[in-house]
Amino acid sequence: MSPASQPPAKYINREELRSYENSLKYYRDLKNSMDTARYEGREEGIAEGIEIGRETGIDLGIQAVALALLKEGVSDDIILKTTQLTPEQLQKLRQES
Repeated sequence: MSPASQPPAKYINREELRSYENSLKYYRDLKNSMDTARYEGREEGIAEGIEIGRETGIDLGIQAVALALLKEGVSDDIILKTTQLTPEQLQKLRQES
């Protein structure tokens, strides 16, 4: 059996083995911490993305309703009360349509 395939304990003394094992434990702990942080970050990102998507969908729905009301000739006051858009947002929608 070649030295490379032998367990490290056969070629090092107890102090070196203890140091090696501590180093290995540190590496594994660090890797586990990084893996956990990565997983939690990914989950947080997904949740944030879903929330942003939901808010965007709601905003687009409100804009669609406002545009439909504008096309039907509904007054700005009623559209603003119904959709809770600002006058500036309604004006911008009017210009874009």
